[in-house]
Amino acid sequence: MQAIFSLQSVENIIQTPLYPSMIEDRLVWKKEIDGEYSVRNAYRMCMQEIYDASHFKISGSWDIIWRLEMPPRVKNFIWRIGRNCIPTRMRLRDNGVNCDIV
Repeated sequence: MQAIFSLQSVENIIQTPLYPSMIEDRLVWKKEIDGEYSVRNAYRMCMQEIYDASHFKISGSWDIIWRLEMPPRVKNFIWRIGRNCIPTRMRLRDNGVNCDIV
C-alpha cells in the first residue's frame, strides 16, 4: 500500500474509524412494501411502466362479479357481457373475421 500512497496517507486510511453499528446487507425490491422480489411483481411492474393498458380499463365494480357464489364460467360470462367482448357474429365481423350475418 505504501508504494501507491504516501506514508501519511496510509496512516490516515488506517486511522479512519469504521461505522460503529454494521448491519448485514440484504437485497431489497423497492417496488414492493415487504421488499421481496417475485416474478409476478416484476411482470406487473413491467406491464404498468412499459405497456399502456389504460384503454382496457372500464369503470365499475368488477370485483363484485368475482365474489359472487356461482360457477366460474357464469362469472366469466357476466364479465364478458359487461365488457362487451362476447364474440357475436356482428363483433367478429367488426374485428375482421369473415362470417355470415344471419
